[in-house]
Amino acid sequence: LGSGYSLEVVCLSCGQAVKFVCDRRSVKHPVICSESGRAIVSHHSVLIFEAVSASAYGSQALSTSSFQHFVEGLSDEALADIGNLNAAAIKGEHETCLLYADQLKQRCVDQFKDGSLGMEQLAAVDGLCDMVSKAIGTTDPVRTYHVNLSVFTSIPDFWGIGQLFPIVPIHRHDQRPSVKGILSDLTQSTPAR
Repeated sequence: LGSGYSLEVVCLSCGQAVKFVCDRRSVKHPVICSESGRAIVSHHSVLIFEAVSASAYGSQALSTSSFQHFVEGLSDEALADIGNLNAAAIKGEHETCLLYADQLKQRCVDQFKDGSLGMEQLAAVDGLCDMVSKAIGTTDPVRTYHVNLSVFTSIPDFWGIGQLFPIVPIHRHDQRPSVKGILSDLTQSTPAR
């Protein structure tokens, strides 16, 4: 096993995550049983699929009511990031705006992983960060590539044991990518970044 996939690391990560959520919700700790075959062999797997279509992507604008709902569940640190982002925007400090936007997004992702921030609020931070990037003029084009394979059956491996799924084209190796991409499985309605 590689160092990232040792039995100790997998057990500790899973156990701590379950304990944290149970403690947070005042739920009795469960007995955890595992069939770890996937953890042993998953880093040897390869996913090959064809992108059947592509479409342009743009996050939705953040309305005032969406923004109010978004800030309700944020940590004090994330709220401070919003204040700092606003102050940097007023001063015209574009690089600082991007730093605070990235920091805010990471804090929100961490809160989502902890279970203290909802999916809608996590999506709202994407809209806010996209709005900041557009205002500054650093928005990269993004395309959604629709694939005909259930990528989401492998998501538990990514989330649970940190399996990496390197994305490599199987043709056009001599061409540099010109846009960022999002993979969207045709069998699911939620895109994966």
